Amino acid sequence: MRYFLGVDGGGSKTTAAVINEQGQVLGAGRSGGSNHQICGMEAALVNIHGAINSALVRAGLQPSDIHHAVFGLAGADRPYDMSIILPAIETLPLSSWRVVGDTMIGLRSGSPSNTGVVLICGSGTSAAGRNLQGDELMTGGFGYLYGDWGGGFDLARETFRMAVRSWEHREPPSVLTRMVPEFLGYQDVETMYNDCLDHVRDDVPFDLTLVLHDAAKMGDPVALSVLSRLGHELGLAAHSVATRLTERPIRAKSGAGTSSQTSSQTSSQTSPQTSPHVGAASSHAQTALSSQTSASPQMSSEVGAASSHESMDAAVHSSMLPSPFDLVLIGSVLQKGRHPLVIGGIEDVLKSHGWNYSLQIPDVPPVHGALLLACDDAGFRAPQIVDSEGYIV
Repeated sequence: MRYFLGVDGGGSKTTAAVINEQGQVLGAGRSGGSNHQICGMEAALVNIHGAINSALVRAGLQPSDIHHAVFGLAGADRPYDMSIILPAIETLPLSSWRVVGDTMIGLRSGSPSNTGVVLICGSGTSAAGRNLQGDELMTGGFGYLYGDWGGGFDLARETFRMAVRSWEHREPPSVLTRMVPEFLGYQDVETMYNDCLDHVRDDVPFDLTLVLHDAAKMGDPVALSVLSRLGHELGLAAHSVATRLTERPIRAKSGAGTSSQTSSQTSSQTSPQTSPHVGAASSHAQTALSSQTSASPQMSSEVGAASSHESMDAAVHSSMLPSPFDLVLIGSVLQKGRHPLVIGGIEDVLKSHGWNYSLQIPDVPPVHGALLLACDDAGFRAPQIVDSEGYIV
């Protein structure tokens, strides 16, 4: 019996889970965050180790029992990040493992073929994807200065800003002028405004996003405009990834695709993953990930091909992405919020550019994607993961 380990390491928490070949979850563990960019690699490693140990104890297994592990880590974005992360992971007592960014386990959790585009919108926002050639790349994920807008912290700040702007008549009247001060413990916007300025307050709590969603449910036009903007921004990020994945040659890749530490081994069921990060105590893990071998033209029939140039583009797209490709939505804002203006905004952008996609909003946590990738690496298609004990719900 082979056992597989999956780890989802985020900025605030780390989840590890173990399954057997039948896909049964045998144990899981949780600990603090493991994004080295936030807490440092030493603290991240302590939390990763803690989550793994808890999962193994609950499963009644030892590290030596794990056939292969996949770590999906926030902050595993660029070669520089990998130069910090890989030596740390190599100190763990696991014989075979691979590190990918957290976006890629998100993609796998919603895409059986492990191809397409994934949008993540939780505390922050990022987009990534993988094409039929195994190329991976990322758009965003590094904050406002580097082009991002729309994660939970951005939404919280925008909610505060819109309350102030509406109070000053720079926006239409909004219930946010009542709801935001109440949420923060003030009697009105003016009191809140002056107190925050007096105490040089330059940030607001993440949970202010809940106020935004509540106001939107009430039909507040200002709140609705913020969610509409979010949908448009996420749609642009998805379009960016899809476009760049179909360019020849691929001009930019995510950190997981730019530096190789190992050779690849393929099986009859899989095709090679491009330049994965893999580590092993005794021998490197096989790195085959499933991929479709054929696809129909990428651009939708509504767009058509009015010229030979457009026909050539469609052929290029056909060889790079399935049609339709999986568009996977991950993160609390998307998986739990699911506001029609946000989802609709994403789709409007993609449809305006002629993309043919299949929307996927997984009902499972991202660690499922890490477990599925671990099975993919071993060269077999895992059955449905069964969490009968509710370890990782």
